[in-house]
Amino acid sequence: AGGLAALLLPSGASVGADARIVAEYIQSPDIMEAIDEEMGIFLHFSSREHDSISRLAADATRDERLSYWRWAVKPSFDPETGIIALSVKAYDPATAKNLAEAVLAKSEALVNAMSRRAAAVIAAQVVSKPECVLGLATGSSPIGAYKKLIQWYQAGALDFSACSTLNLDEYVGLTPDNDQSYAYFMRQNLFDHINIKPENLNIPDGTNPDAAGECARYDGVIEAFGGADLQLLGIGRNGHIGFNEPGSVFVRGTNCVQLTQSTIDANKRFFAREEDVPRKAYTMGIGGIMMARRVVLVACGEDKAEAVAKTVSGPITPEVPASILQLHRDFVLIADEAALSQLEK
Repeated sequence: AGGLAALLLPSGASVGADARIVAEYIQSPDIMEAIDEEMGIFLHFSSREHDSISRLAADATRDERLSYWRWAVKPSFDPETGIIALSVKAYDPATAKNLAEAVLAKSEALVNAMSRRAAAVIAAQVVSKPECVLGLATGSSPIGAYKKLIQWYQAGALDFSACSTLNLDEYVGLTPDNDQSYAYFMRQNLFDHINIKPENLNIPDGTNPDAAGECARYDGVIEAFGGADLQLLGIGRNGHIGFNEPGSVFVRGTNCVQLTQSTIDANKRFFAREEDVPRKAYTMGIGGIMMARRVVLVACGEDKAEAVAKTVSGPITPEVPASILQLHRDFVLIADEAALSQLEK
């Protein structure tokens, strides 16, 4: 009785880019299993298509359960407001509301746990060597870690005044004040909120039309430091690190790269239109990344699982640029269960 109910629930706790990450987590296997374990969630769903819910809960395969989860729980994220709208199909409105609140809370907790682990590694580096060189990344993966670092700085636990930074990459053609440039991203998400000195910040200059000259300049900066003490990385769905895309060789030095369509597709969500996404970027090369004394790679979500598996246990090949990290002397992988799901047990 009562049929399906759908609930749109705005998230007051998750705003901006963090909410985007939370929205991406909601349909992950991690959240499905956590909520099912806590609430027996599949017993609360009901529909004409799935009228034997107890049988589904007891007998269905993991893939069948995940398929049903994604049918019944659908998030959407509005980048203008930073609000998650969550539609939950359940037997009655009260159950839908309870499930929606639990799903959001669990998703936020998972994102916070991942962010805290990455931030703790960076914070330990800053505390142990105040004049350290931090290699920093952009994109959705490090945002939560940067927020934690800001919180710890504001609490008096961290001092960045002696630190220097090396950023991985920058879009070609975007000025530092363009709100889609990585220089702008770093100011908004970290630099403007801590006591790091502007003269200690190093990012490729996307406005320099002389590609060879800019790449040589940035390589000189990296070599003058002897590489980063700690390099933070995300990973692309195709296994790219920085903007080092799959190819026939590992490119050692900073280079101007033509972005692949899969990278453009992954980044177009940050732009008003796909045609606004830059087609080229300056990126630290594989040699610059491997110079770092420690490399920390953060991978979140099922869509990164294939890339993570190839990085960790596949052949070392420039067709999967991140696979070179198997040869690094101090490589740390921080990942959730979904991102690790294709690794052999």
